Amino acid sequence: MEKQFIKAKAKEFVIEDPAQPFKDDKLGRKDYAEILTGIVETFVSGAVIALNGSWGTGKTAFLKMWSQHLKNQDFPVVYYNAWEDDISDEPLVSMLRGMKVLQKEEGLDDVLKTGAKVCLGALMGALTAATGSLGEVAKGAIEGGAKQLEATIYDSLKKEDDRAEIMHSFKDSLKDYMTKVCDKGKPLIFMVDELDRCNPAFAVKVLERIKHLFDVPNIVFILAVDKRQLACSVKGFYGSNEIDAEEYLRRFIDFEYFLPEPNADQFCEYLYDYYGFDEFLRNEYRIGIDYSGQNKAKAEFDKEEFLTMAKVLVKQNHPSLRQVERVFSTARIGLCGMPFNSEILPQLFFFLSYLKICESSEFERIASFDLSLQEFVDSMEQLLAPEKLSSNSEESNLFHCLMAITLLCYFVGYSTFLRNKKQKVVYLYENDKLTVGFKLFDMETISRWLVSFKINSQGYNISIITQRLKLLEKLSGLPQTYVEIKEVR
Repeated sequence: MEKQFIKAKAKEFVIEDPAQPFKDDKLGRKDYAEILTGIVETFVSGAVIALNGSWGTGKTAFLKMWSQHLKNQDFPVVYYNAWEDDISDEPLVSMLRGMKVLQKEEGLDDVLKTGAKVCLGALMGALTAATGSLGEVAKGAIEGGAKQLEATIYDSLKKEDDRAEIMHSFKDSLKDYMTKVCDKGKPLIFMVDELDRCNPAFAVKVLERIKHLFDVPNIVFILAVDKRQLACSVKGFYGSNEIDAEEYLRRFIDFEYFLPEPNADQFCEYLYDYYGFDEFLRNEYRIGIDYSGQNKAKAEFDKEEFLTMAKVLVKQNHPSLRQVERVFSTARIGLCGMPFNSEILPQLFFFLSYLKICESSEFERIASFDLSLQEFVDSMEQLLAPEKLSSNSEESNLFHCLMAITLLCYFVGYSTFLRNKKQKVVYLYENDKLTVGFKLFDMETISRWLVSFKINSQGYNISIITQRLKLLEKLSGLPQTYVEIKEVR
């Protein structure tokens, strides 16, 4: 069998064509960038804008596309990934280093020199505080090693009246430099990414440096954050849940913009292509010699069912973009190694992949057959929440279909599991009636779907999928389908 090569995770977003930064915009966010561009252009006196969105909503990709869009409009732009630098003690160092991309040499040296004084003063303060909590031997070693550093900055510090004068000197040099950088009448856009993922001390320091050192005309900061997580960082830094973190952040943020939820259909189609599902579903070994076109039609049907289930689940349950990426990558890894002619029941395959990432405890209970048939039905009703759907909608019909096929496949696996444990046999039907009841799903619709699946022998052991998704070998020597279960009895 031909090897399958897959990608374990989505690659870092890269602008392939600077002239067309939104060419690969899979979430349809170009309009939001243009709106924000019009906003930041008015803030020539400076501002701090929070671009608010939960983790995994595509903030980084948006920032990179928008950054290039701004550059194409002659805006000076600095992109700063705070998380990449949060192992250091002083964020000002890397923030100033990032300004070298502006390629305006005149005045930059003054900014760097005065910034160095601020950095050294801050580091010495931290060093002095640290030595106070150490033993005498360690303290002596640190003080000895710091002697040359103290001597280096002494000459600079003694020329200033106090720390405040050093800060004023830095801000004055930065203000002068900005007049040269922003010579086309457009402010510098300083983008700060991943701040909410930094350790609390570093995150708070970044905010304080922006507030106290970069508060000059012609600089607009864009903070791409999940504000809830950033608030947790503030509480962690101060060691108290009692602090009003929202009010604290208002001191630093002038304007807040909520990044709208992305288009689920576009994103699912992008991930389907990115992870190469066609390489399995439409593989030549899967289609084979197909003079009638039936296998090709089946491959197209499988793709449609897979994507339809993905889009509906994403739109109804609103997982983060990172979660959706992980669901797709998990599903693709699960297919790796399966024979190309395998029947995978694509809607069920994606649903179980979704559960593994987004409802892991329920996935484990299903995979381990910890639920009775009725408990399984009750769990599925809560997971699919059909009461949110119109009774005559396409989504409602899809979820009834999914409920039926998942129940039948769970029953096959559950029956096999009990029999191997030499426990009492269970039945899905008694006297032609289902042995389980439904509170939210329509019984008649479920029954029609069950009959259809049984006739086509498509109810197979759910472990075929769950074991693949858990990266375990397929169960062997066990009844796999509903028909085989009946024959064993």
